[in-house]
Amino acid sequence: RRSILALQELIRKMDPAAELRPFGSWLSGMCTKRSDLDLCLMLPSKNARSKEDLTKKVMRLASFLRHYGVPDAWGILARVPIVRCTDPLGQGELDITINNRLGALKSILFREYILTDDRVWSLVVIVKEWSKQKGLADAFFGGLNSFGFTLLVLGFLQSVVRPPVLPNLLKSSTPIPPEERAEAKEADLIYGHQEGKTMLVKRNESSVGLLLWQFFRYYGSYHDFDNDVVSIRLGKVIDLDSVAGEIHFTSGGRKFAFIEDPFEPEVNVGRSLTSKTVGLLQEEFRRAQTACQRGDLHSLFHRSNRAAEMERKRERESARNQDMLSRGQAYHRRKGGEEKDRAEHHGDERRQRKKSQSSHGLADGELSDQLAEEAMTLSFSDSLSEAAMSSEASGRVRSLSFASRRRSDSDDLVEAERRPWSSASLPLRTSIARKGEVEKGGERDATKRRRRGGN
Repeated sequence: RRSILALQELIRKMDPAAELRPFGSWLSGMCTKRSDLDLCLMLPSKNARSKEDLTKKVMRLASFLRHYGVPDAWGILARVPIVRCTDPLGQGELDITINNRLGALKSILFREYILTDDRVWSLVVIVKEWSKQKGLADAFFGGLNSFGFTLLVLGFLQSVVRPPVLPNLLKSSTPIPPEERAEAKEADLIYGHQEGKTMLVKRNESSVGLLLWQFFRYYGSYHDFDNDVVSIRLGKVIDLDSVAGEIHFTSGGRKFAFIEDPFEPEVNVGRSLTSKTVGLLQEEFRRAQTACQRGDLHSLFHRSNRAAEMERKRERESARNQDMLSRGQAYHRRKGGEEKDRAEHHGDERRQRKKSQSSHGLADGELSDQLAEEAMTLSFSDSLSEAAMSSEASGRVRSLSFASRRRSDSDDLVEAERRPWSSASLPLRTSIARKGEVEKGGERDATKRRRRGGN
């Protein structure tokens, strides 16, 4: 509870309206000290229902948690996207989903089954612990998740043993339409455990040990994983061909085990099992049957080599993910530093350029006079049209404004003499000639004024 409150306070920094709700084994009552804590983050937005929206929100949540001190928060893009991380208080692992209403309903259904008969909790906990010790409880590496093993136990207690230990607590075998699942309510779908107890005509009096032995024997020797479908929605094990028109598993590809989700019948919970892991699972079922028959609890819960190998794989995967995260963070820090240096460098260049332009243009009065004079003389050229003269004058003004030195008339004349017949040299030659005539005319006028003054 303290972990949920600590995480709730942290997540409300991202969205004040967000609410964390526990589900899974913690809500159903099947949890142990080693169980992960499953949480559902309920967001007020109703748009986060498609898988694309959920994926974006899951990756954003993982990034947010890493930023606020949860370094191993990872987004896992499974059928139901989740964020897997370590409890901020260091008490175990956390799996966080978003707006997973059906997950809470499944946990409530399991809780009612546990309250119907005390033996259910013992059987589920024993089977889940056994599967972990044999390395078969990780769907990521081809095993079956704890939800799948729980369905195997419930299906066995409903339809295999006689008389049955459990009734069918679902009020209707008709699947919920996908558009109504987000608003589904517990009271409309699930019978309470008190009503469930009255459904059983005769109580099964078998002990937990006998039921466990029968469970291992059935799935190790009699259950046909290729054709049998475990369905607690219908309360029986059915043949795959008999529901071909009613249920269409949408996971794709060839599958080797079929376990129906009670609220999403189109989902095959056993889709993660491969031909190899199904064979290993059946072999371990038979070994467990022998261990139960002998009363050998040591061999029943002995840690297998596969479990140790799976543990090493998970550690390597976690280390690889942490290394990728560290590299990504270092890359972004480096790129951010480079962008900052580049921006500062460009800023220095702009300041130097402005300073240079100011020193060469505005501070130099003679250069401004020359620009005005040449622009004026070019406007009287008879060799170019008005538009061409305007273009040439503006180009000349722009080129002179960035010049590093003032060019003399003799330099311009030398350059023009090198290209006497080029169209580009014509305005320049005309400009220089006009300028010379203006200077000579000015001298004659000055001489006349002096003479008049002398007279």
